[in-house]
Amino acid sequence: VVVPIDAFLRDVRDGNIEKAYRETTSTEFKQATSLEGFKDFLDKNPALVKHRTLEVKLVSIQDSEASLTVTLNPNKEPVPINFLLIKEDGSWKIWHLSVTPLYTPEVNQLIKNPETLQRPIEGQIQAIKHDDILQAYQSFTSSEFKKITSLEAFRGFIRDFPIFANYEEIRFKEPIVENGIGLIEVEVNTAQTTTVIDYTLGIQDDQWKIWKIQVVRQIPRVDMSKASQTSSPVNVK
Repeated sequence: VVVPIDAFLRDVRDGNIEKAYRETTSTEFKQATSLEGFKDFLDKNPALVKHRTLEVKLVSIQDSEASLTVTLNPNKEPVPINFLLIKEDGSWKIWHLSVTPLYTPEVNQLIKNPETLQRPIEGQIQAIKHDDILQAYQSFTSSEFKKITSLEAFRGFIRDFPIFANYEEIRFKEPIVENGIGLIEVEVNTAQTTTVIDYTLGIQDDQWKIWKIQVVRQIPRVDMSKASQTSSPVNVK
């Protein structure tokens, strides 16, 4: 997972900007950010081009998504860069990168309280349940999400997964917050199924906003009262 980041940083440092953009970033990255926009980002963050040393910290990794923080020039004027990567055609590609900003007191409070990650997710699911898809899209997703996903595409996603409107129970797993990036797994339950959804969130306008929604799996729920009547006892060591 470090390979594309190493290639990316080497290419931008050596002046091979178009190669870094073309070969190490994902299709969704290119859809959201033009080559000229990418060059402008590098101009505003010269440490990406002028760094000499770096340290890599793996924040989290799953089957098709990874989060890393790379600190450029760690021993002198360190600059943390957050990378999100996704699997694309069997290879890791950069989906998003950001320079860690100086946080306001409001943002520091969000980061210190990871449970605040639940707020935009709960708000969005409530809006979907009340058939207010426009609010679900406009109020709770980030500008990056909107660049990649149109309102109509979002409506299509909700139609494909009606559980967002028909759920009976929501369970939030332990959230992870590292360098301004929030990751949280959510179980959305009906009487028949459990749907596991991964959310990636970032901070925008001093609030958590949804960057990415990924339905990981949907499995049938087992009626344990019936199962206990039909199952044989098992010894577990």
